[in-house]
Amino acid sequence: MARRVFISVLGTGFYKKCKYCKDTFVSSETRFIQQALIEYHNIKSWTDNDRVFILLTDRAKTENWDIADNQKCNKITGEHEDYAGLKHIIEDMSLPAKTEEVRIDDGKNEGETWNIFNTVYNILEEGDELYVDLTHSFRYLPMLILVLSNYAKFMKKVNVAAISYGNYEALDHAENKAPIVDLLPLSILQDWTFAAANFLSNGDVNGLKYLCEKKTSHVLKLAHSQNPDEQNKIDESLKNNAKALKKFTGGLQQFVDSMKFCRGLDIYCPATLANMTDMPETTFIQPLNPLLDKIKLSMTAFTPEKTAKNCIMAARWCFDKGQYQAAVTMLKEGITTFFCERYGIPINDSHKREIANKAIIKANMRRKKKEHEYISSNDKDFEKLVDIIASDGYIVDDTFLSKYKALEEMRNDFNHAGMRNNPVVPNKLRKNIDECITAMINILNVPKPKAQETAEQERPRLFINLSNHPSAKWSREQLDAAKAYGECMDMPFPNIDPLEDENKISEIADKYVTEILEKAKDCEVTVHVMGEMNLTFNIVRKLQRHGITCVASTSYRITEEMSDGSKKIEFHFKRFRKYE
Repeated sequence: MARRVFISVLGTGFYKKCKYCKDTFVSSETRFIQQALIEYHNIKSWTDNDRVFILLTDRAKTENWDIADNQKCNKITGEHEDYAGLKHIIEDMSLPAKTEEVRIDDGKNEGETWNIFNTVYNILEEGDELYVDLTHSFRYLPMLILVLSNYAKFMKKVNVAAISYGNYEALDHAENKAPIVDLLPLSILQDWTFAAANFLSNGDVNGLKYLCEKKTSHVLKLAHSQNPDEQNKIDESLKNNAKALKKFTGGLQQFVDSMKFCRGLDIYCPATLANMTDMPETTFIQPLNPLLDKIKLSMTAFTPEKTAKNCIMAARWCFDKGQYQAAVTMLKEGITTFFCERYGIPINDSHKREIANKAIIKANMRRKKKEHEYISSNDKDFEKLVDIIASDGYIVDDTFLSKYKALEEMRNDFNHAGMRNNPVVPNKLRKNIDECITAMINILNVPKPKAQETAEQERPRLFINLSNHPSAKWSREQLDAAKAYGECMDMPFPNIDPLEDENKISEIADKYVTEILEKAKDCEVTVHVMGEMNLTFNIVRKLQRHGITCVASTSYRITEEMSDGSKKIEFHFKRFRKYE
């Protein structure tokens, strides 16, 4: 179990007695905030594995730690008063946790500042849970302790559980009570700072997602509590805000992961963007609000529509976050996807994508009068596509082809880890990637080819009805709505044993997805999926990853009670609705 550690700096002043309070807590009357915080944190319940560290300068040790005869002169009155040192007070509390005095320098210069830093850092152990008191820290010491605590979060995986300040200056003289101020938000703000910097600089969303989930889970837990008193703490707007934020961060995580791991089909038709477009302008998490605009700004280049632009802009995003190999991979596949779109080639057909890629290379060789150097092919589709690309003057010029060749070489360089003759040095590689991305982004705005033959004729559209309701029994309204998606084909939805486990459901889904993808090679497919919920979810999710649109049918239910007490139920079709 991790140690609990209380750290406090003892000052040199003459402290008057008062009671310290926080919410319903009221301490014993004391001169020392340390005694009040030991009571507040219930350190008496700690174990002998835990620690209380009191940081002392030489002067603080004689002035307030170990006082001879328990007497001290009040410099305002000039009289000596009973004044027990903090050492004796803590001893009288009989704490199970061991109390240790830690000598520190006065901090008069930079050398002493670093001595203090190293002294405090070295008393911490991996995984400690810190309770920090900043009340009597002198000059810059509160800032030093605060920064050190956050440094230790990363270096020793410590958890800062509390940062407190005894505000004697706000003393209520009538009751002789001073408030304990919670300064933990300062540490949490630094957590948000690091998380924001990680996302904006490196594209790492894990920190943001973790911090958001800590906040939203607490709100949603109270909102769904069986205790009415806890439910009343959360109004409807706060609950809805927490739900929207949870959806937003989940969508952001999925989309960023798609770019990091080069999941081209997910980026090509990023359904997760829909989770981010409904985000409110502000949230109940104050440190997050200034960051929201920057997050949204970083996503403005992407569109929920199916387009190669998303893949090419993902390359720019990856480059800006220092993910250079992912940038090259996404750019290469994005350009291939662009040509597939331009010439009517299925973007998820790996064989035809390879044909398109080779056709671009051969078109380049033809322009340079070196076509004879390229391997000849008897594939008519391939040679036809070479002719089309080579004659596409809007795109295929010397500038584009030189950058495309450079992109090919960079991808090979990365994939072989530079284990080749004359590998490109990192700085030049970075510069070349940047130039290639800029050049490829420019082709997104070129006109489509005029009256140009495509590699394939316009593909027929097919509407697959994967359900237990044959289209022959559909209403005229439903059949007409289906025809808008193409020719209708029935595919019976299987009966699912209620005892089947998740792995079996996934296997069944794979069987149907494979069959549908085979049909999608030659047709523009939309799938109507209605059936057992687990299998429906699996099929829809997997088809969406391949860029296949899935829809459900919606209907009105009309119930009529009959004279014999039975009920007549009719469903009236209304529309098809996309799974998003």
